[in-house]
Amino acid sequence: MVLALLACEGNDPGRSDTTDSSSQPGVPDATAILSAARGTDYDDLDVDEYAELCPDDWEYLGAGDAWAVCTSNKDGIVALLTSGTDGTWYEHLRASDWHTVCPDGWHFIGLAPHRVACHTPGDVGPVAYLAHSVDKIWYGSMPLRDQWMVCPEGWAWLGAGYRAAACHAPPRTAVAYLSHSIDGTYIWDLPEDTYGSICPEGWDHVGFGNDAVACAKHWGGTVAYVNKDADGVQYSDVDSSEWHRICPSGWDLLGGGESAVACEAPDQGNVVRLNRDASGTWYEDADEAGSICPEGWDHIGTSPHPVWAMGEAPACADL
Repeated sequence: MVLALLACEGNDPGRSDTTDSSSQPGVPDATAILSAARGTDYDDLDVDEYAELCPDDWEYLGAGDAWAVCTSNKDGIVALLTSGTDGTWYEHLRASDWHTVCPDGWHFIGLAPHRVACHTPGDVGPVAYLAHSVDKIWYGSMPLRDQWMVCPEGWAWLGAGYRAAACHAPPRTAVAYLSHSIDGTYIWDLPEDTYGSICPEGWDHVGFGNDAVACAKHWGGTVAYVNKDADGVQYSDVDSSEWHRICPSGWDLLGGGESAVACEAPDQGNVVRLNRDASGTWYEDADEAGSICPEGWDHIGTSPHPVWAMGEAPACADL
């Protein structure tokens, strides 16, 4: 669950800020998961070749389930899109035209699993993937060109993500997807007109992900989804009143996702999920799971798969 930040006004698709992209205090570096780049697919590479998927001048951090994890070491954000604002699905395009899915001012850097990866530098906001608006407008009930209506007011519409509209938040915004409140209340146990109460105090209800309430906070910190703490304690093995114990030290509990607890760090940064470190070591073969994390990153526990919520791997944070 990666955060980063871009000045957005209205629902102007593709608006971007390409000002100074050198690292600024409190602004996360861009990170990306890439399963294909430069005509090369992850499955065709040996373990010691995965770094070839990272863009030029980006650092290879390690590997996820079927992708390389890369960082630009500069401020920015990566959006993962299945189609642009013109409604053209990337799978209907020739590979040489995949870059056209990216919004104006964004750069095509490769493919994530089943999505195009687009990067923009600078002090920019995170991309939220919303299946429904606050008013329960479903992204799939309208032509793609009208899906901007799912995005909150003041957020830019970038196109379609995975089963959702891709909405670009203002700078210094944090986004969390929650199916349970801090006290353990499940979203579907609430009256429909009170779903927004899942969001913690100080967070705004901005829409719905898939089976979760989307909450946003200006000047929020890094959000991580943790199903086991760094000592291996499983969130499902403790009562919901004890979920805060699963969050890393100094992080606040926001609530629960479908298969993990959501925790907020006091500062903005990045969290990545790695199965292999940069040298190719599989996390289960390492002396300690935390040794998978890149130098300078903290091991904060394990996280489930970012899309299908299956399996787990070490989660590493850079704040």
